[in-house]
Amino acid sequence: MREAVSSPGGTTVAAIRELERHGVRAALMAAIEAAHARSVALGGGAGPDHARDRT
Repeated sequence: MREAVSSPGGTTVAAIRELERHGVRAALMAAIEAAHARSVALGGGAGPDHARDRT
C-alpha cells in the first residue's frame, strides 16, 4: 500500500526511513503488545473466547 501512495524519493518515503532509523516500528509493536497483555489481565486473563461467553 505504501508504494501506491508514495513517490520514490518523496517526502513520505523520507519520513518513513527516518521513523525506521529510530526504531519506531519496534516501539509501536511493543506498545501494542503491552496494551494487549494489560487488556487480557484486566479481563481476568481470559482470551477472546471468554469475552464472547459474557455477552
